[in-house]
Amino acid sequence: MRALISGGSVAGLAAACALTEAGWEVRVFEARSDLEEGGRAILLQPNGLSALERLTALELVRSRGSKLSRVSFYLGGRLLSRLDYGELRHPHPYAIEIRPQALRKALAERLLELGGRAPQLGCRVVSLETSGRTIRGLGFEDQSGQMNDASGDLVIGADGPASAVRTELGIGCRYLAAPEPYVLATVGIETGFEEVAIHCGRAYADGVVPLPDGTYFWDRVTADNRDAIESR
Repeated sequence: MRALISGGSVAGLAAACALTEAGWEVRVFEARSDLEEGGRAILLQPNGLSALERLTALELVRSRGSKLSRVSFYLGGRLLSRLDYGELRHPHPYAIEIRPQALRKALAERLLELGGRAPQLGCRVVSLETSGRTIRGLGFEDQSGQMNDASGDLVIGADGPASAVRTELGIGCRYLAAPEPYVLATVGIETGFEEVAIHCGRAYADGVVPLPDGTYFWDRVTADNRDAIESR
C-alpha cells in the first residue's frame, strides 16, 4: 500500500512515521526547500507527548526541546492563573517547548530510522488525480518547476492554511477580511527555568514569555510601535 502526503511539517511527518511503521510505502511532498524554515515556539502538551511516544519519537523530541513543569499567566505583574503539570495523573506530567524546525527534524530522523523515505523538499502539490469520486494520486511541481504526478492508495492533506488538497476537494476555509501586520520574534535571553511565565499585554494579542532557550514576544503592528519594529 502506498500513501502520498502533501505537507512535510509536524502532522505530515508524524503520519508518515505511523504509516511506515504499519508497513506502508510513504512519499512526503514538502513545498519548503528545507525543514529549517519557521521559528515560533510550540508547547507540546502531555497528550501530544504520548502520541510521540507511540511513534517512538519522544526521546528524539525531548532531546531537542526544553522540559516545562509549570506555566503561569500574568497581567501587569499580577498572577492570573498557573498550570502545574505535576498535578496530572499522566505518564508525562510536563510539557516540552520546542521550535517547529527542531520538531520536524526529529520526526524526519525517526522516519528514516523506520526505513522510510526522506521528505521530497521543494515539491509543491498543486492538484489531485481522480477517477470518478476516487482519488488516485496527486500532481506536484518539483524544485526545477517541472510538473510530475504520483499514484497511491491514500492521499493525506497536511499542507496547512493554503492547502491544495482541501481546495481540490472543495472544502471551504474561512479567512480574515484583510491581512493584519503582526510581529513574532525571539531574542537570546535565556532563563534555564522549568517554569514559564507568560506576560500578557493589555492590548489585543500581545505579550512576552521568557523561555529556557530564549525570550519570545509577539504583537500587532500599529502606528504606536511600527517605527520600533521596522528599526528592529
